Amino acid sequence: LKAVSNNSSCIKHLHLSHNLLSEIHRDWFFYLPKLTKVDLDNNRIQTLSSSSLSNLENLAELRLSRNRLSDSFFEECNTFISNNLQVFDISCNRLTKFPREFLKQVPNLRTLNL
Repeated sequence: LKAVSNNSSCIKHLHLSHNLLSEIHRDWFFYLPKLTKVDLDNNRIQTLSSSSLSNLENLAELRLSRNRLSDSFFEECNTFISNNLQVFDISCNRLTKFPREFLKQVPNLRTLNL
């Protein structure tokens, strides 16, 4: 992703599943503001920084299943989850609770996989 530049600003879908990623750097998606779908399934992600997805205002689908996310994920995601999010998959992680307040942040959510 270091090679992604301004020339890639038209990309809408990004699939990074099955890559053994353990973290998402805060600037990976900076030059991809038009992303509507991000698939990070089946990696080793433990946390997401609040700035890693913050510029993705059009993000409608976020897939994070089969990672290593813990309950602290919800504390961080308050600042980067798009209001346009419609599909959110965080199944098969290390989550033990789901905060009800989260649903207020995503009024367009249609599918939630826990």
